[in-house]
Amino acid sequence: MASSKSIQRAQIHLKFKKAKDHKIITGRHGDDSGQILDFSDISCKDHSGQVCCLFCKTCDCLVCPTGVTKTHKTHELVEIEKAFRMRMEVLKNRKEKLEKQHADLIKKKEILNALKEANKLSIGQTQKDILKQKQIWKETAEQCAEELGSEINKQWKLKEAAIKTESSKVKHFEEHLTDKLQLIEYMNISMDVTKFFEDTKSFDDVKEMPNINLNHSQLTSFVPGQIHQSIFGSIPNEIHKDKIIRIKAIKEYTTELSLVANIIQCSENTFWIHDPLNPNIIQKVTLRPDITIKVLSRINEYAYLTALTRNGHLLISDLTSYLKILIGNENELITSTYNVMPFILKPIHINRENQLIVGAIKKFPIDYSVPGGGLVIVMDMDGNHQAMYEFDRNHEPLFKNPIHITTTNNGNIFIIDRITEDHIRRIVILEKEQEYLYRPS
Repeated sequence: MASSKSIQRAQIHLKFKKAKDHKIITGRHGDDSGQILDFSDISCKDHSGQVCCLFCKTCDCLVCPTGVTKTHKTHELVEIEKAFRMRMEVLKNRKEKLEKQHADLIKKKEILNALKEANKLSIGQTQKDILKQKQIWKETAEQCAEELGSEINKQWKLKEAAIKTESSKVKHFEEHLTDKLQLIEYMNISMDVTKFFEDTKSFDDVKEMPNINLNHSQLTSFVPGQIHQSIFGSIPNEIHKDKIIRIKAIKEYTTELSLVANIIQCSENTFWIHDPLNPNIIQKVTLRPDITIKVLSRINEYAYLTALTRNGHLLISDLTSYLKILIGNENELITSTYNVMPFILKPIHINRENQLIVGAIKKFPIDYSVPGGGLVIVMDMDGNHQAMYEFDRNHEPLFKNPIHITTTNNGNIFIIDRITEDHIRRIVILEKEQEYLYRPS
């Protein structure tokens, strides 16, 4: 409410002649920009020549002395400056709320964009999986048809042999019967009595009908199996909610680096970090309970990417042909035995089988208009090359510029390959076939 004195001042001025020409000073207010706002010279919209002196909260408007007396006397009135401060506080709260909503909206937009990119990659991989299953079915169908054809041919040959044996019995007995019947016909018309009696003796050796096996079953026919889409595969309508991973930051730490490109954990609370844009900073840091970082050691060397061996040595790719290595707690890098001469090393990764997998390019700078130029090499921890992958089965280049490598629990290798100047990337998968052998998927 406005003070009684403020209302009284407004009413007193109305009693004076030419009160409408008077100016009531209600105060000045400085805004956030440092400017001084004058509340003593605000013209009343309802009463010409009058200056507003109060703010009516009931009507949500500025009022002059005349307005107070005629309309707003019993309403809730406050000083203009106070009303202004109250409105500013409301505006501040609304601004904070809108800014928070805007920040949340940006996060949701980023999630949607990430889902879009993930779906873009997923549709490509899913189509490949369907075509792969189609090829498997085609090859399996050809194999099954060949096996069934071989089986029916085998059955047919066995039945043909059995029928041939029985047919031979029938043929020989038929010839025997024919001979005897012809003899009887001859005897019926013969006038030679002596020969007649001699021929009758020949019937003493008439053979018994042989046992003819007629139980041979007919050759079986092909009975096609039922083909269902569910046997081939399916596309679920939704991913189970438990499979959707949501990442939420619970703590934030500020480093001295302008960009943290890689984080390698070397103990429970100790990490190696580096900034590829700053040519000479590799740091070993620990996280403090007060959400600050303590730098334990610093190496003034360039790192493109890093990896940690099982015995705690830090491997560093610095875009040369050899990996650098930091042994244990030493402070100086040395050149390791791991090399891809004459190529240039880029991403590095150590898998569960303790193999070193590296990506490399043939030359720098990279000409993205020309196919190929990248490769992936698998080494043992002694630096011996076990396999190199550059082309697929059709001798088409697999990689342009491999920039990151990781592996799955079943041993498959995933490579992020940059393929254009404007940073378009793809994922290439090498599926594990044998201990040291992989095939492009």
